[in-house]
Amino acid sequence: VFGIIQSTDYGWIKAKQMFNAFGVNWDFSGYSISIVSIIIGLILLLIFMYWEARIESKGKTPLVSLKIFTNKQFNAGLATSMVMSLGQAGLIFSIPVFIQAVLGKDAFHTGLAMLPLSIAAFICAPLGGFLSHKIPPKYLVQFGLFLNFIGYLVLRNSFSTTATTSNLVLGLIILGSGMGFIMAQIGNITMSAVSSKQAGEASGVSNTVRQLGSTLGTAVIGALLLTTLTNSMVDKVNASEVFPEQFKERIVSEVSKSGDSLEFEASPNINYGFPEKMPDFAKDLVKNEMKYIVSEATVDGNKVALWYAAWIAFIGVIVASWLPKGTNIEKDDDISVKNK
Repeated sequence: VFGIIQSTDYGWIKAKQMFNAFGVNWDFSGYSISIVSIIIGLILLLIFMYWEARIESKGKTPLVSLKIFTNKQFNAGLATSMVMSLGQAGLIFSIPVFIQAVLGKDAFHTGLAMLPLSIAAFICAPLGGFLSHKIPPKYLVQFGLFLNFIGYLVLRNSFSTTATTSNLVLGLIILGSGMGFIMAQIGNITMSAVSSKQAGEASGVSNTVRQLGSTLGTAVIGALLLTTLTNSMVDKVNASEVFPEQFKERIVSEVSKSGDSLEFEASPNINYGFPEKMPDFAKDLVKNEMKYIVSEATVDGNKVALWYAAWIAFIGVIVASWLPKGTNIEKDDDISVKNK
């Protein structure tokens, strides 16, 4: 996760800059700290799995029994939960950025603007529970994920520098409805796959996978948003007819260095390098142009973020096809999953 988060600043494979830690610059032979961290994380995960299998083979109680991952229904539930969390975390990360940076709302009004999402989820969650007695939960989960897919695309098309919070209502309602149908079912499907003896570790694994999905979603969608935002700003600065040519190089340099924080500010604090005799109206003209560019770039970044979030949700529809079809998915202690 750390490697993914740092990809914006240091690059995915080749290092954009050296990684500094404890006052020391780490070279890694020209490779980025991102790919190095990801490889180290995978190695540690493999070591953990080997150690748990070794403990279990000796008849001792492991922290997590690897046998639990031989349960197909449990694995399908975990995979669906992770994909769901990955996409939804990107939503929670990107939309507030748009509302605050482009629409100029404060934190309180940002929460109010997203209220349709919560209300729709609140209504559809119990509705999904009621329908689960007549419709297999698998199909309710797939329907919810498909609603997420549609909702992301509707929201994406509503983003513009002239948008208002009312333009977001339809997309948020669709997304909230999808979230309600999913969350009312996926936990029950996952936990019903294991016996009561395995419930403790299964619950821990399920929660960990959801948190991992949320963290990865924030990291991946955030990295896409910031990369697109920064690149869009650089392109728009270079194409601007307002900025004097002698200022463009400095502004591009400032934008490239501080792009990771510009998405939260409608008027970024940039050192333009204005000459002392430059008229105030000219300075204001340059600053207003920069404000417009930040808004346009933020829209571009959020559209890319929601585009990927939409297809993550669509992948979730496919992943959920491995869930059981029955309306009775409870598992007894000594028998396999029942499907009707």
